[in-house]
Amino acid sequence: MDKAGKTNFHKITYIQFALSLMVIMIHTYNVDVYHIDGTVFAYFEREISCLSRSAVPTFFAISGFLFFRNYSISQTLNKWKRRVFSLFIPFMVWNVLAYLYYFILSFIPVVSDNMNVKINIPTTIVDIISIPFSTEYNNVAWYLVNLMIYVLFAPLIYLLLKNKYSGIIAFLGIPLIGCIISNNYLIQSMYFMFGAYFGIHFEHLASKKSPIKISLTALCAFLLLSQILFFLNGSVTDYFSDIILLLMIPSLWIAVDCFDFKNEPKRWMRISFYTYMIHSFILEPIEKVILIAFGKNLAGSIIDYFVAPAVTFLIIVLSAYFLRTFCKPAWRLLTGSR
Repeated sequence: MDKAGKTNFHKITYIQFALSLMVIMIHTYNVDVYHIDGTVFAYFEREISCLSRSAVPTFFAISGFLFFRNYSISQTLNKWKRRVFSLFIPFMVWNVLAYLYYFILSFIPVVSDNMNVKINIPTTIVDIISIPFSTEYNNVAWYLVNLMIYVLFAPLIYLLLKNKYSGIIAFLGIPLIGCIISNNYLIQSMYFMFGAYFGIHFEHLASKKSPIKISLTALCAFLLLSQILFFLNGSVTDYFSDIILLLMIPSLWIAVDCFDFKNEPKRWMRISFYTYMIHSFILEPIEKVILIAFGKNLAGSIIDYFVAPAVTFLIIVLSAYFLRTFCKPAWRLLTGSR
C-alpha cells in the first residue's frame, strides 16, 4: 500500500471510530424516557442526535466505496466469499449471543422484571434453527441484513452505476421508489450506492486531502445540514431527509481533512464493528440502573446521557482488549477478522 493509500485507510478508520461513538449517542437519547421535553438539555440532546444521524448512512457509504473500488464483475465470487466470513458468520454469531443474553437475564428475578424484551423459548427444531438468522433480539443487526442484501446484488448495482450519468439517476431514483412504497432496503440503498458510485468512478478523489479552507467550509455545511434536520424534522418528506443525510456524508468526509491521518489509529480506535454490535447489550442495563437510581428527572437524564455512554465504551474497550489478547479465535469470529 502506497503512502496515500495508507493515509486514506487511516482516515477511514478514524471516521468509523467516530461513527461508532455517534451510534452510541443516538441510542443514549432519553428525552422521552425522562420526560424533559422543553428543557435546554432536551434541545442539546436533539442537536447531538441530528449530528449523529449521519453515522449509519456514512457506514453504508464507506462499505459501498470499499466494496466497489477497482471492482469488476469477475471479482464478485471472491468478494462474496470474503463477505461470508466478514458479514454473514458474525451476523449469525451475534444473533445467537443476543438470544442467549436475554435468555439468561430472563431467569434473574430483579433483572427480568425490568427487561424491555420478552424472551420466547423455542419449542421446535425450526425455532432453534431460526435463532441465528433472526434479528428479533439483536435490533442493530438490521444494518448487516441490508448490507448483505446490497452485497448480494453487487453485479446489478455495478451495472446500474457504471455509467457516470445514469448512475446518479440510479442512486437517487431507487431510494425515491423505496420511500413511495415504504421499503427500507431501497431507501437505505441510497447511501451504499453513493459510496459505490464514488468507488467506481472517483476512487482517486478519496485519497486527496482537501485544503484547510475547503475542509472548514465542509464542516460548516455538515453543521448546517444537521440544523435542517433539527428544525424540519417531522415536517418534510422522508426522501428530503434522506437527501440531507446523503449530503452530510461528503461534508463529513471533507471536513475531517482538518486533521492529520498520517499516524496509525490506536488499537481501541479499530473496533468500530465490535462497538456497533455489542454496545446495546451494555448500554441498556447501565441506563436502566441510572433510571432506577435517580428517577425520571432532569438530573437523572443528564447523568444518563454522559455517564452511560462513557462507561459503555470503557467496558467495550476492555472487553475488546481481553478478547484480542486471550481469545483471538472468538475475536475473529465476532468481528469477521477485522
